[in-house]
Amino acid sequence: MIRAYQDALDVVELAPPVVFVRRNRMRVVRLLRRPRPTWYLRFLVRQHVTRSVEKLARYCSARAVLDGADKSLAVERRMLKTFGDSLPPVATRRARIVLAVAVLVLARLAMRLLMSGSPDGEKTFDKISSVMSTDVKNVGDAIDALISTKPAVLLTVTLALAAGGYVALRVVAPSFRLKRMILNQRLRPLDGFAGAVTVGSATRSTGIYELEAALMRELGGRPTREFPIDLCASFLWVYVVVVLGSTFWWYGAAWGEPTQMYTGTTLVGVGLLRLALLAWVWWRRSRVWRVRVREAAQLPIRRLAGAALNA
Repeated sequence: MIRAYQDALDVVELAPPVVFVRRNRMRVVRLLRRPRPTWYLRFLVRQHVTRSVEKLARYCSARAVLDGADKSLAVERRMLKTFGDSLPPVATRRARIVLAVAVLVLARLAMRLLMSGSPDGEKTFDKISSVMSTDVKNVGDAIDALISTKPAVLLTVTLALAAGGYVALRVVAPSFRLKRMILNQRLRPLDGFAGAVTVGSATRSTGIYELEAALMRELGGRPTREFPIDLCASFLWVYVVVVLGSTFWWYGAAWGEPTQMYTGTTLVGVGLLRLALLAWVWWRRSRVWRVRVREAAQLPIRRLAGAALNA
């Protein structure tokens, strides 16, 4: 397990600013490679490894206290602590603040385009933005603004926030997909992304995901889940499309224009189909985290996880 984590860290350290990844291993499309930037890849992999190592160390400590006769737990705990001390610090809180600020700035620009000159929209957005502050009064003002504002203004504000969140998350999504390729396919530092493929990286959780999930269940804990940045970005896009389609249909029905109604129905249908696809991808991706303890004991990766840790 530790060797797998170190390989993943070495891969991101040697990664260039842009990598070209092929879709699959078929000869026909072998030369077709898609460029993906790696500007957030190092942060995402470091964050995942740090969280998992800290969680494994806590589970090993708890098992060592409950099962004092097992001397191997003390050795594994020391190995995890030593490896955790060697990891570089990760500024997770700073990254979240920067992401939230970026969403608000982009949403402000969207508000200026959608409701230019509307005092109600600007006032509502200012109060909702104040929820970033730790002051309880600002949070209360934001809640009051959400309750008392007009439905049209509230819908426009949510559209602006969704558009800002989509743009901000889409910037991080390529690096998140690369991170999943590294953990799923257990890429080696010497090869890098030369043998990586995009097929299966979004819908399956294999490789290091399976190893750490089986090991954490063996220690009596719950596997580490990851925030699906790519799926959340797609969900925000679906929300914008569905709201716009509903608006088209509503005004088309009110004005008696069938073209707008057909356009709105098409947008809503596309959005719902995309939403169903996202739900299926999340269900399949998170299967490794939903396996029960009894089922995990029957998986062969459980023995591999224990052997990898002791190696």
